[in-house]
Amino acid sequence: MTDLQQADDRTIAQLEEEGDIAADYIEELLDICDLDGDIDIDARNGRAYLSVNAGSGANLGVLSKPETVSALQELTRLAVQTKTGAFSRLILDIGGSRDARRNELASLVARAAERIEGGASEAALPRCRRTSASSCTTSLLSAVSTPNRAARAPTVTPSSRAPRDAAFIRALDVSRETMTDHLELEPEPSAAAVLFGEHLEQGRAFTEALARHGEELGLIGPLELPRLWTRHVLNSALMAPLLRPGRVADVGSGAGLPGLVLAIIRPDVSLTLIEPMERRVAWLERQVDELGLSNVEVLRARAEDTKLNGTFDQVTARAVSALRTLIPITAPLLRPGGELVLLKGAGVDGEIGSAEKAIRKYRVRDGEVLVLGEGVLAEVTRVYRATVG
Repeated sequence: MTDLQQADDRTIAQLEEEGDIAADYIEELLDICDLDGDIDIDARNGRAYLSVNAGSGANLGVLSKPETVSALQELTRLAVQTKTGAFSRLILDIGGSRDARRNELASLVARAAERIEGGASEAALPRCRRTSASSCTTSLLSAVSTPNRAARAPTVTPSSRAPRDAAFIRALDVSRETMTDHLELEPEPSAAAVLFGEHLEQGRAFTEALARHGEELGLIGPLELPRLWTRHVLNSALMAPLLRPGRVADVGSGAGLPGLVLAIIRPDVSLTLIEPMERRVAWLERQVDELGLSNVEVLRARAEDTKLNGTFDQVTARAVSALRTLIPITAPLLRPGGELVLLKGAGVDGEIGSAEKAIRKYRVRDGEVLVLGEGVLAEVTRVYRATVG
């Protein structure tokens, strides 16, 4: 069986695993570039799809050029292949780049079809990039119906790529080791004592454990140690005062940010950490045990599959996806009058505009963006807070 046939036979669970690995890789890249982006993962037609959005998409412009997306897609596929050992056909979209490319191809094909219909014997078309071959072929076939006009998409022979891929992966590993050899955990900021209060020792234990095991488990990127406290742990801690006593769900809890941090600071709140990936669930359960947290339940599931609709007083999430995707999977978990408290990046205002349809459909009201941590941390925390029902 060829690599491509094996790729076609992937189960949904395998494709979701591909998506999660790719999301970790892209999130690490965004952190290195200091860019904000919300990542959506989908699995359909035998492929994993990864979309990176930033509200209006303005601050992703540098990455959304077709040539850049093509290169990043190849690198992301290699990252997936390194982890799974299997050839990946993952599709990457950044800032709507695939739609832009599809529209460009459709326009070119339409002009070529007009020339043929006008009597021309032939009409030149640009060669399809490998990453857009399917879009190009679809556009051609929909515009030109005669058999001898159908375009043939370029083929990829995985076996011919193997030596290059192996060498490239080794080069990436050496480069990563060189970059991360001398990185150390960020010294504990003075704000940690203020935000964790009497629970500071638990906060330290969690942060040290995340620093030791976070990269190897795919919970944080390799360059995050020098800013682990401020950008991740304390970023999450800032929203603890927004929680009300009751039941709170953390969707896509991952490393436990913000869920475990909030559970440490707010023992009066019952936290349910919802996470679909087995290795992350194992990490969360281990931390709950080691930290002695009696107010936490870890649930392995996708938010939409929990059958817990109407259960929670508040729902939170951090770095999961854009609001237009996040609201449909978080709002149903809330009881009538429950509250969304979602950690977001600098592009949250653009996300709100793009989520208008979801906001109306799920009866989300009184939405506001809270800016937390001014004068406390170098980077502020933004929280989208709204009532549902």
